[in-house]
Amino acid sequence: MEWAAILAFVEVAVCNIHWIEYRFLGGARAAFTVPPVMIFAACVILGMAAFQEELEQQIFRLDGKLFGKREQYVPPQASVRYERLFVWLALLFGLLFVFLVPPMSAPDETNHFTRAFLLAHGQFFPMVDASKKAVGTVTPDLPLFLRTWNVSISAPGSHISPQTFAGLFTAAVSPNAPPVAVDYPYPYLSFFLYLPQALGIVLGEALFGLFRMSAHYNIYLQMLFARMANLGFYIGAISLTIRITPFFKRTLAILTLMPMAVFIASSCSYDVFLYSFCLLYLAFVLKCAYDPAVTEIKGRQLFVLILLQFCILLGKYVYFPLLLLIFLIPREKFHGRPRRKILLATALPSAVCLAVWLIAYKISTLGVAADPYANVYRQQAQFVLFHPVQYAAMLLDNLYRYRQDWVTGFVGLFGWLNAPLPLPFILFYVVLLIVSSVLEVVINRTFLSRRMLAFVAVTCYILVATAEYVVWTPSLGNGTVGQSNIIGVQGRYFIPFAFPLLLLLANKWAYRTYSFGKMDTVLHRAAVFILSGSLAFSIYYVLRCYWLPS
Repeated sequence: MEWAAILAFVEVAVCNIHWIEYRFLGGARAAFTVPPVMIFAACVILGMAAFQEELEQQIFRLDGKLFGKREQYVPPQASVRYERLFVWLALLFGLLFVFLVPPMSAPDETNHFTRAFLLAHGQFFPMVDASKKAVGTVTPDLPLFLRTWNVSISAPGSHISPQTFAGLFTAAVSPNAPPVAVDYPYPYLSFFLYLPQALGIVLGEALFGLFRMSAHYNIYLQMLFARMANLGFYIGAISLTIRITPFFKRTLAILTLMPMAVFIASSCSYDVFLYSFCLLYLAFVLKCAYDPAVTEIKGRQLFVLILLQFCILLGKYVYFPLLLLIFLIPREKFHGRPRRKILLATALPSAVCLAVWLIAYKISTLGVAADPYANVYRQQAQFVLFHPVQYAAMLLDNLYRYRQDWVTGFVGLFGWLNAPLPLPFILFYVVLLIVSSVLEVVINRTFLSRRMLAFVAVTCYILVATAEYVVWTPSLGNGTVGQSNIIGVQGRYFIPFAFPLLLLLANKWAYRTYSFGKMDTVLHRAAVFILSGSLAFSIYYVLRCYWLPS
């Protein structure tokens, strides 16, 4: 538990940050205030870390006294194929999300669907109009559809009538109408992030054309095909992830079948592309590191590592610390090369590919007007750089202040972030993840580099929060620099680095004690019912929010 000791020490030390800032740096007010509960929790973690060996011995002796002398517990054989369980549950409940969540009722789905629509119709790069805006051309029925299904209409409690739902399938199609210009969403993002959704739209068009029903392929149906294709990509990528990971299959299935994860996968969001490749990269690294069949990293494995790193960098740069997880692979499998050479052998080619891609996109957006807040972004970044102590306190302060909002957004927050699942269910799912991580697999202390896992997870959080603080906080705060609140962080942003955090909980109690092993068996057998019930409850909640009369 070295990682716990480090985190607890930092937490206790931060208790005095506001005093340090005031005493030595001239701070005008306390930058961070710590409640007594956090101080007590930090002391408990410090004590557990300091007396870990003694604590394990006492638990083992207590288990022997309660259950008598028993043979060393052996975990059950994998009677549940978690990759298959994931496929069936994600497919069933994902399709229910696809059809039951009203149009444009996922975070930023208006922009995501518009971008996928433009890509499906051959507009890979934006055009620049006379006012220096990035634009694309679409048929008039798309902006009309987006205006009709705005946030206010599809808000929780609006209760969509069956007649309105039936009208979505019979809406008019205007393929021959003159095109109109619309804003090109996220021109700085690669079109690779929208390939699954765009391919779904194209596939639907081909399918309707095959049956000579092109006149009925309206905007709503195109959105459904985009959602289903995104869901199909998520199911394929995550099922492969669960299959190749050498351990923690159950915990990974529980994480990827969270209501929030399945809900986002059933929308048009590009987060699906990013989350899938982040988890797939970690699973492949673990396979290369701990699978006995992989004795050395050859050209094929090296190519896959580079490709996965490139896909991560294509999405959001804030997750680049995940690339450091390659150090989990023993040096011997790289023929004893130094760590810096191992990192350069993979990260450098992916970074070069990314640089080439960014240059191409920079050329494609020449002439687009600069962001009006560009100068404010620079000032905000300078504030972070020149006030490191105060900003470190703000990171911890916001982690405590928004703990409930971020955890809710991590487990289940539907609609435009306005339909949260009940708090007891949220807490239940968090406990389920923690318990599964503690019980599932036996790992020796030297099996995983806990320092590396903790460093990657903490660094990802810092970068995610800093990106939102530099960009979204001043733009949503009317250009104010140096605010104490970090605006824009959403709980689902923690999904890509949640798996490394859960790996920190791995221990060997399940092997050493009979009672822990029996709990592992019970959870193993009950996983299918727990996951099915959780997703079924989420579907019921969506029905109650949007369809069932009050």
